Amino acid sequence: MNIYHIINRETWEEKTRNNLYHADSLDSEEFIHCCKKDQITFVIDNWFQEQHGLLLITIDAEKLKSPLIFEKSEGGLDPFPHIYGPVNLDAVTSIKKMEDEDKNK
Repeated sequence: MNIYHIINRETWEEKTRNNLYHADSLDSEEFIHCCKKDQITFVIDNWFQEQHGLLLITIDAEKLKSPLIFEKSEGGLDPFPHIYGPVNLDAVTSIKKMEDEDKNK
């Protein structure tokens, strides 16, 4: 099963070291925010509007070494995938510019 993480390119490059991605949210919230494929548009519309240079990171959940938990957010109906630890880069199956995704719709 694939899950998705949306991040700007600069942050992805800055936070990726030693074959691990360590998001700031690990320090502030103890998990990395992700979404399912059918939640991508909702996430972009609610948290990333007007942002450019975004990447869509595809993660193979079965290859993750950190725990993955599906949790409902406040007021949310559909649970979101949260990764409780860094992402091992061998679980990342693709990195695409969001502009590329928009062209394919």
